[in-house]
Amino acid sequence: MRKKLILISLIFAIAAGASTYFFLDNLEAKAEDGLETTQVLVAVKQIGIRQRIPEENIALQDINKKDILPGAVIDKAYLEDAVTNTTIYPGEQIVKPKLMKTSQSIAGLSFKVNANKRAVTIGVDNVQGIAGLAKPGDAVDVMAIITPPNTSGAVEAYPETVIVAQNIKLLAVNQLLDRTDKGVDMATATLEVTPKQAQAIVLATNYGKVHLSLRGFNDEETTGLPAMNIQRLFSGGV
Repeated sequence: MRKKLILISLIFAIAAGASTYFFLDNLEAKAEDGLETTQVLVAVKQIGIRQRIPEENIALQDINKKDILPGAVIDKAYLEDAVTNTTIYPGEQIVKPKLMKTSQSIAGLSFKVNANKRAVTIGVDNVQGIAGLAKPGDAVDVMAIITPPNTSGAVEAYPETVIVAQNIKLLAVNQLLDRTDKGVDMATATLEVTPKQAQAIVLATNYGKVHLSLRGFNDEETTGLPAMNIQRLFSGGV
């Protein structure tokens, strides 16, 4: 019985040694043939264009090094602020040329607009637009010079300056989404507003003349100033 146990143990030892030998030999052969593998991210489900990449749609897969595509993504952290710029099909490697960062201008304006906000564009010139010195990311107040409707008919209506919206983020100047070192000749300003503010600003641009007022850095205080008209101005309203 003891001899049998020794024989069985010897057989298992030989088998284990042979297995290790063939495994190492196989690795060496792969290395010699250029078949070393590296883990890269591949799609396991189809991912549409301009979509974020959920973790359940990708997996790490061993790929022969010679078959790894340029720009292949190996770290899931890279995908945290990335979206696709083309459709990616199951089995495809996730590569950087098929992705864009949401912080990049190429991703488009929609990725810069926060939840429950809207982007609205108004026409301005260099005077209305702070000489073109306001930059994307700055905060502005939106004012309008507008003549209120004369409901009584007894007194002539005068134009008034009203504050339409305060502490509004400037998303873009003309078609520039990024800050530049120099001022630009401003033709349009795109603002991030609530739907209600968008209604008010669009109405004001239709019936009056809109101006932007630049806020200082980190100045978020709002005011409840009444409308200014010519009568208040000459009666010491400032």
